[in-house]
Amino acid sequence: MSTLSTAEKEALAEFYEGACKNNKRTRRWIWIRFSAVVLLLSVRSLVAIFFPEQFATLFSSSAAYFETVTYRLYLFLPLTVVYAIAFWLRVYLREASLAAAIILATLLWADIELHLAQHATLTEIWSGHIALRVACVILTIMNFIAAGRLTRTS
Repeated sequence: MSTLSTAEKEALAEFYEGACKNNKRTRRWIWIRFSAVVLLLSVRSLVAIFFPEQFATLFSSSAAYFETVTYRLYLFLPLTVVYAIAFWLRVYLREASLAAAIILATLLWADIELHLAQHATLTEIWSGHIALRVACVILTIMNFIAAGRLTRTS
């Protein structure tokens, strides 16, 4: 036996349908931002591999430089897969977004320190690299906030 009237049930159904549409839109934006971050970091990785002179070279040899680049790629690929799985399963998305933001911010800080230790000047190319990394951090923070919104509405 239901204690809700027909009008109340209709109002609740409309509210539920509106919340579902909003959640779909939020999930779509999370996926778009995630894809943008993956694309930007992939382009940056390709530039690091094919144009190493554009990056700080405080390494003893070019082999050490490429080991560092491949280490970061080995870190990037599994984390990307874990984030995508968290998104598709809708489990721990907020935590994955926070972890991604922290890791990207840490790598950004390391790049800034490395460049300043080597050059101590701003160049256009280096500023572009840092702007790209800052954009990635901002996008992951936006995903963290959106994932929190999804968690509250679920």
